[in-house]
Amino acid sequence: MGACFSASKVVSGSNTTSHHNKHKHQRHQHHQQQKQRPTHKHVPCGKRTDFGYDKDFDDRYSLGKLLGHGQFGYTYVAIDKADGHRVAVKRLDKAKMVLPIAVEDVKREVKILKALAGHENVVQFYNAFEDDSYVYIVME
Repeated sequence: MGACFSASKVVSGSNTTSHHNKHKHQRHQHHQQQKQRPTHKHVPCGKRTDFGYDKDFDDRYSLGKLLGHGQFGYTYVAIDKADGHRVAVKRLDKAKMVLPIAVEDVKREVKILKALAGHENVVQFYNAFEDDSYVYIVME
């Protein structure tokens, strides 16, 4: 029985080796096919979104000193080119808005700021702007 077991094991072992090599070859072929496939560049959701905000931020404001940063962007001091008034500008990177919920969060923030305009305990909202890369929220 020991010889049969041993002979059976050798045959089985050689089949296992052959089977292993076959799988290794298939994995290599699959990997090569993966390399050859064209890669589709993922475009973040925010990059595809037109928020409907004014497009002339650069004509109206000049960015100055960095004040702070958050998950999607940075807050700067900016100067209103028309009257020299200093404002805070939250510049949100559309490329970081990967999921639709992130886009909705920005839209909701602007909507809330507009709704609370004039309230004495809430920062004064002036306007929202956008370009191909950023959303700008202009506040006091």
